[in-house]
Amino acid sequence: MALINCPECGKEISDQVEKCIHCGYPLKDNSIDKKLKPKKTHKPIDKRKVKRTLIVAGSIVLFALLVTLVYFTNFTPNAKYAKAEKAYQKGKYKKAVNLYSSLGDYKDAPSKLSSAEMRYSYFQGKELYEKEQWAEARSFFSQCLPYEDARDLVTNCDLNIASEYMDVGKYFEAEEVLKNTVQFANVKEKWRECEYNVGLIEQESGNLIEASKKYNNSSKYLDADEKVKQIAEEFIKIEDFNSALEAFGGINSNIYKDYQPFQYVKGKVLLQSDKYIEALDAFQLAGNYLDAADSYDSAAYSYACNLFKEKDYDAASEYLKQIPGYLDADEMLQGCQLMRVKDLIDEGCLHEAKNLADSLDDGLVYKDYSTSGFKDLFKKNAKWVELCGIWTSTSGQMRVTQSGGYYSYWWYYDFKEGDRKIDVKCILQGDDKVKIICDGEIDYYTEYGSISELVEKERNPFHIEEKMSGLGTVSIDNYTTITFSDNKISVNYKKVDKSKDVYFTYTYKTDVTYGKRTRDY
Repeated sequence: MALINCPECGKEISDQVEKCIHCGYPLKDNSIDKKLKPKKTHKPIDKRKVKRTLIVAGSIVLFALLVTLVYFTNFTPNAKYAKAEKAYQKGKYKKAVNLYSSLGDYKDAPSKLSSAEMRYSYFQGKELYEKEQWAEARSFFSQCLPYEDARDLVTNCDLNIASEYMDVGKYFEAEEVLKNTVQFANVKEKWRECEYNVGLIEQESGNLIEASKKYNNSSKYLDADEKVKQIAEEFIKIEDFNSALEAFGGINSNIYKDYQPFQYVKGKVLLQSDKYIEALDAFQLAGNYLDAADSYDSAAYSYACNLFKEKDYDAASEYLKQIPGYLDADEMLQGCQLMRVKDLIDEGCLHEAKNLADSLDDGLVYKDYSTSGFKDLFKKNAKWVELCGIWTSTSGQMRVTQSGGYYSYWWYYDFKEGDRKIDVKCILQGDDKVKIICDGEIDYYTEYGSISELVEKERNPFHIEEKMSGLGTVSIDNYTTITFSDNKISVNYKKVDKSKDVYFTYTYKTDVTYGKRTRDY
């Protein structure tokens, strides 16, 4: 025999009984039909288990609702934005920064994030500033520029940091802090003090150039300018003029512009670079300092020599006149005057050259050239001298004539005085010949007409370069000639045309006399 549970009440009973001894539920049926059918069993309901199940299910539903509520009130973008705004309004900028940064591009979160970060940095800096934690405060203030007075607070932090360094003799560290804020008025005095002390350290270490730079940066703090002068003069003694100029602060220094040794050094350096005009100005300002006067003469002479080589004789003469007796300056001065005459001769400006030679002293000599020699040359070539210059027309006529049978018809134009001009230069060739260079214009008719409106004319330029042994006529082209005579020049054009008409001949003719020289060449 075995024990089983009653399908109805669930209590234990024997498997041999026909019905439950507890609830009377029938367990066995002797009828054949009932034996053939499967028995339907019922599991008894455990009410405590059901209650527990309902509690668990309810708890799950409640938890899900709570999670949903928490999500929508804390983790949606809109919820985060609202919390960020609330934190920002209450001045909780760090929390606001975290919330805005998690929102990405949501609404205006990027701009709000920037504002929150700036405010957070500013107030963190203020808190540290009040605690005199200057370096940490500066770090925060520098992150929120240009918020409110952050710029001023950064400067104040730098000042305090630098002061602490300077109090313990750390001037290089102080200099590093101040160099980026020296432009602010409240920093300048501290900067001057710092640079002066750095200069002292550099000078003691033998770094004279660096020391002078620091002294100059200090803008005459205490005796800084005197120390610079001492350093520069040490370099002057050993003729290290470049270092001396660097000590003074460079060639454009305004601090020492009225100090003669500075101008002296400046002149020496400029002279080394062949900047003669600036060097002369500097030596002049140097007055009687050391050999400034001799250096001036040397610079003037060197510059005059350069100008002489460049054939700028007039400019060279001006400088040579300032240094009489210096080396061969007097001889060069004569040379400038004589070489100017020679250059004019080479250019074909004989008249201008003669005028200059006539103005010079007869005794001038330079190398193979002399005043007397040039004057003899001009006498020998007087006719060519008189020819050089600009000549203007004094008379002339342009005419076209139609002739044939018993009648002739013509048109003409009379040139007025000064209507036309030509340029003439004569270059002496050394073989009793002269190369004449002449430029001008010729007017002539090109077409006859029965009425004036039909008459055509042209104006053409001409240029000749002709070797001549004496005055005379030269052909310009097939129809034009030019004649050089004493005191005048004539240009003549003539063309005869029989091809247009079997009955008429057309003659085109122009004659112009240039009898007045208006400028000497």
